[in-house]
Amino acid sequence: MARFQLESTQLINRVSRENNRGFLVWCYTEIMVKKRQDKLHFTISITADEQMKILNEKHRGIKHSTDVLSFEIKEKLSDGEWVGEIVVSKDYAKKQAKQLGHSFEEETAFLVAHGVMHLMGIHHD
Repeated sequence: MARFQLESTQLINRVSRENNRGFLVWCYTEIMVKKRQDKLHFTISITADEQMKILNEKHRGIKHSTDVLSFEIKEKLSDGEWVGEIVVSKDYAKKQAKQLGHSFEEETAFLVAHGVMHLMGIHHD
């Protein structure tokens, strides 16, 4: 499992080269307005479907893989807040990118943005 840490501003800078800049800027704005701070820290882990299936079953009781999981932590730091961890299935992202007709990088960026929104309390049905 690959792991790395990004601040929210680094996320926008890293993925803004893709065509999804508008969506990510919207996500960033929503997050910053909601949290009223400029430094959110989170970890992004990229893993295989097999590991994602284990995590999904352990934490959600669902016995299959999924594209992205978010684990809320919420810890105050001197320069912001540690909000949690986002786990993305590289296999799922590759399949979805192919189905949707865009790059693996673009799909991964969308999944990370999706995970960040969940960490901020924005959920879907």
